[in-house]
Amino acid sequence: MNEQDELLQTVADTIKSYREGEINTPDADHVGRWVSQFTPEHQPPFLQEFAYLMKRTFLTRENIKAGVSSIAREIGEGDLRQANFLRIQRGGQSQVEMLRLFDECLRENLSMTLDDCGRSSDLFVYVDDMICTGQRVVSDLDKWIAEEAPNGAKVLVISLICYSHAKEEVLKRLRKAALRYGKDIDYALMWVSQPQNSPSYAGSKRSEIFSPAFIPDNPIVQRALEFSAPERQLGHTPDMFSSEEGRHILEQELLLAGARIRSLVVDPKPSLRALGYGEFSLGFGATIVTYRNCPNNCPLAFWWGDPLSNRLSLNSWYPLFPRKTYSGSPNG
Repeated sequence: MNEQDELLQTVADTIKSYREGEINTPDADHVGRWVSQFTPEHQPPFLQEFAYLMKRTFLTRENIKAGVSSIAREIGEGDLRQANFLRIQRGGQSQVEMLRLFDECLRENLSMTLDDCGRSSDLFVYVDDMICTGQRVVSDLDKWIAEEAPNGAKVLVISLICYSHAKEEVLKRLRKAALRYGKDIDYALMWVSQPQNSPSYAGSKRSEIFSPAFIPDNPIVQRALEFSAPERQLGHTPDMFSSEEGRHILEQELLLAGARIRSLVVDPKPSLRALGYGEFSLGFGATIVTYRNCPNNCPLAFWWGDPLSNRLSLNSWYPLFPRKTYSGSPNG
C-alpha cells in the first residue's frame, strides 16, 4: 500500500462512523473520489493535511459522550436533579441525541436518569452538540420564552462545541428576547471546547476556522467576493493543523472548490458562501464534523452535492459528508 492509499484509508477509518446506519460506510474509494476533485498537483499535500485535521476535528459518539460526562460532573448531582431539560428543538435530531447521551451518563455515573431531574420550577437546560452561529438555539428559545417560560427563570445553554463569536451573539439576543416578552431570565453558557472565530480573530493568526491568508487571483473566486474578506495573518498555527503550509493548502483548495460550487447555483442565498453558510467574509469556515452530521457552516466542498440529482449545481460535486437536513434535501 503506497502513501496515498494509506492516507485515504486513514481518513476513511477516522470518519467511518459518520451517519452510521443511514448511509454507506465511508471507505477509501469514497474518500479518493472526493479528493480527486481538487487541483491534481495539490491533492497529495491536501490529503496529508486533511487526514491530520480529521483526526483532531471529527467527533465520534465516544468523544461527545466523554464531553457530556465532563459537563455533568461539573454541574453536579444536586443541580442536575433540579434542572428541567428542555425538549424544544424544532429542526434536526441533535438535541434528542444529546439528551440520550445525558441520560446514559447519568445512569452510568450517578445512578439516576433524566426522569429524576426537574425538581425546580425555574431552572431550565437547553442542550445541543454544536453552536456555530447560534441561530437555532436563539430561534428555539425565543419561541419558548414567548410561549412557555415562567416570568422568572434561569436558563443554562449547554453545547459541546461553542464558537467564540456565537457565545456573545447568543447571550445578547436571548437577553433582548427576555426584555421583549417582559420576562426576567438569567442565562449562562457551558461548553467543552470554544474554537476562536470572533471578528477580532477572523483575520487573526490564531483563528480556529478556515480563514485564508491569501485570496487567489482566480476569476471564479473573485466573482464570489461580494463580501469583504479579511486575509488571515501568518504566524501561530492552531493544533488542529500540522503547519502553516498544510493549513494554507486546505484553505486554498476548499475556497476554490467552494467558489466553483457556488458559481453553479442560480440566485444563491447571500449566506451561501464558499467556506460554509455564514453572514461574514467567505463563509463561516467551521472545521468540526460530528458522527451525526456535518454542519452547513463547514466549507461547501465538505458536504455539498448529490451525484443522483439532475441539477448541474448538485451533480457537479461529490460530497465527502452527505448532509442530513431538516427538510430531507441533501443540501442546505
